[in-house]
Amino acid sequence: MGNEIISMLIDGIEVQGKIIYRSSQDINVEITRPYKNLITGSHIPYFAMGVHNFKGEYGDKRALEFLKELYEIGKDIENILLIAKQRLLNSDEEAK
Repeated sequence: MGNEIISMLIDGIEVQGKIIYRSSQDINVEITRPYKNLITGSHIPYFAMGVHNFKGEYGDKRALEFLKELYEIGKDIENILLIAKQRLLNSDEEAK
């Protein structure tokens, strides 16, 4: 039901995560490396259950797609924090 470990290589970096919840209608994925505490998921409405469900191959594929999205979000946050830090340090030097 949960905590299935998933991993993939992105830009030569090993990205790891886990499926923290999976049912036929719902899936939640958390990234564990190189970032942490980012979670996403999806829900399939009842009327669409005949087309897809998260229990099989479709769920495995979506879990990896979510892991990649979480990696990209983590990378964006890291870049934004770096830019913010640089701006704060430069602002401090300009004030002197």
